Amino acid sequence: MGVVYLHSFVKQNVPNGSFPINIKDEIRAHYNKTKTPPIIVMDLMCLVRPFIRVDKSGVICGGRFNEMSRHMDTFFSELVNLGVKLHFFCDGPVRMMSPEAWCKRADDRYRQMINLMDAIDAGDSFETLGTYKLPFHYVSAVEQSAMRHGEYHWATARECDQEMAAFAKETGALAIMTNDSDMLIYEGSWRFWCVHELSVTKFTMMEYDRVALRAHLGLDPAQMPLLATLVGNDLVDSKALGNFHHRIGRHSNGHRGKNNISNVAMFIKEHMDLTDERILIEALEFCVNRRALMERFRESLGCYRMNYRAFNERYQHDPIETILMSRKVSLFYQMWHMNNIECPTHMIDLREELLGQAVLRLKISLIIRMGGVILHQRQMQRRMVDYSECHIMTKLHHTAEYTVHHYSVEFPDRVQPPSLEELLSNDPVSQQDLLHVKHNLVSWIVSDRLDHSLLEAIPLSLQTTVLTLYCLVERRILKLFEADLLLRVAYDVAFDRYDPETIPYPRTVASRPFRVAFVFQEVHSRIAEAYILVGLSNDLVEAPPLFDGVLFHNRYADWQNGLDPLLMDGIEQLRIYSSIAEREEA
Repeated sequence: MGVVYLHSFVKQNVPNGSFPINIKDEIRAHYNKTKTPPIIVMDLMCLVRPFIRVDKSGVICGGRFNEMSRHMDTFFSELVNLGVKLHFFCDGPVRMMSPEAWCKRADDRYRQMINLMDAIDAGDSFETLGTYKLPFHYVSAVEQSAMRHGEYHWATARECDQEMAAFAKETGALAIMTNDSDMLIYEGSWRFWCVHELSVTKFTMMEYDRVALRAHLGLDPAQMPLLATLVGNDLVDSKALGNFHHRIGRHSNGHRGKNNISNVAMFIKEHMDLTDERILIEALEFCVNRRALMERFRESLGCYRMNYRAFNERYQHDPIETILMSRKVSLFYQMWHMNNIECPTHMIDLREELLGQAVLRLKISLIIRMGGVILHQRQMQRRMVDYSECHIMTKLHHTAEYTVHHYSVEFPDRVQPPSLEELLSNDPVSQQDLLHVKHNLVSWIVSDRLDHSLLEAIPLSLQTTVLTLYCLVERRILKLFEADLLLRVAYDVAFDRYDPETIPYPRTVASRPFRVAFVFQEVHSRIAEAYILVGLSNDLVEAPPLFDGVLFHNRYADWQNGLDPLLMDGIEQLRIYSSIAEREEA
C-alpha cells in the first residue's frame, strides 16, 4: 500500500526516520504545548489488523464480535477521554485501482486463505495457525465502534489516503494513523503514525518522519510526488518502470527495490532545472507503453496535490444518489451507476460444492436481486434505456482467476417496490406504513419460497440471522443441527445468556465447523446489506453478526450428537427454516 518499499527504506536507511511513540504521551504533550484538543485522523480499515492481533485464536474460531467490540470501545474511549477529536476515514465506492489490479489482489488473498484452510484440515495447532495470514475480520464491528466515538468520513470523491491527507492539512491535525506509505509523500504539518506495529492495549506504535526522509534524500516537499511516481505506487506499477530503474541504477549492493528510492532521488536532483513534465518525459525514454504510462504519471502527481475543499466541490448528486450515499454500502452506489461490484470469496473454499461454490452462487443471487430493487426505479424512469445488467468482479471456481462477470439483475415480481426515497425515508410514519412491503421485499431477495409473514413475527434483532439460516438450509449448505446451533449462539449473544470469559477455547478447530462459521458470516453480511437497502435497518453500516466463534466450536460436537436436553429452549419459535429442511429431507 503506497510507495514501493518506502516503509522499509525509511526504517533501515534514514537516520531517525522512524521511532517508537506512546500515543497517550504524544496527546498530552500536544495539549500542554497548544492548549487545544488534538485531532487524530484514522484509516479505519488499517485498524482492523491490530485488533485481530489481540485474539488470533478467536479469529480462527470465526470471531468474538461482542468481545472485540468491547476492546475497540475501550481503545477509542481512552483517547476521547484525553480530549482527542477522532476522525475516521474509510474507502467509499470510488476506486482508482483498476479492475485488473483489484482482481490480482483478490487472487492473492484467496491463495492465502486456501493455505490457512489446508492448515486447518491438517489439524495444525492454534499457535501454528496464528502464523498464517488470518481473515480480515471485524470490519463491521470497528465501523460501528468508530461511529460511537468520533466522526465517520466515507471517502466518496477520492480514495481514502488522499482525503485523509487533505483533511489533516486543512484542520491542522496532530497525526494520521494508517499503514499507507503515501503519507510520507503528502505535505502538511501532521505526523505519520504507522498502524502496522500498533498495540491497542499498550497504545504504542511507530512514527515515521517525513522531514528526516526528505533531508536524507535531499528533496523538498514539492519533489516528493515525483519520487513516489517514479519509484512506483498504487497507480504506477514499479514493474513498468523496470528499464528506467535499471538505467539509472548506481547502487548494486543490497535490495534493488530500496536502492531505486535513492537512485530516483538522485535522478530528480540531476534534473531539477526541468519541469515535472520534462522529468517524466526523460524517464519515459527508458520505458515501453509510454503514452499509457504518461497518463498514469500525471494521475499519480495529481493525487498527491489535491486539496480537501476541492474534493468537496463536486457535481451535485441526484436525490437518489444522495440517499444511497447516506448508507455507507458501496454496493448500492456501484449498482446505481452500473459500476463493477466487488464480490470477494473471502473464506469460501471453492474446491468444495456445498460449502464453497453454492455459497458463491447464493451471494451472487443476493446481489442481483438487491440490484433489481435499486435499478427498478431507474428502469421505470427511462424505459428506453436498459438498466438490467450488473458487473460483478469475482471468481467462479477454484482454478479460475478473478475477473468481471456480467449478470442480469432480477426485478421484484412479488411486490411493487416503492421509490427509493420512500423506501429509505427516515420518517417514522412512512416506515411503519411500508413495514409490510419491506418485509415482503427482503423475503423475496432471500428466497422465492419464504412467507414474509413468518419473518414479521421474529424480533428485529434476530431477523438477519434467521434469514441467513433460512437460505443456507434451503440450499442444503448447512445441516439442520448447524443452523439450530448458529441460532442458539445468536440468541445467547443477543440476550447475554452466557459468560464469554468462562468459555474455554477449543484445542483444535475441525474442518467443517471452521468453514461453517465463516460461510454463515459471508451470507449474513449480504443479508444485512439487504436490510439496510429496504429500510428495515437504520444502521448506516452493516451490523456485526450475533456470533461467538469460541462458543460455537465448544458446542458443535454436542449439538452434532444431540446431547444437550435444552437445545431448543427459547429458539423453537424462531426456526422458520425447519419445515423447509424437513421437506428437503423427505
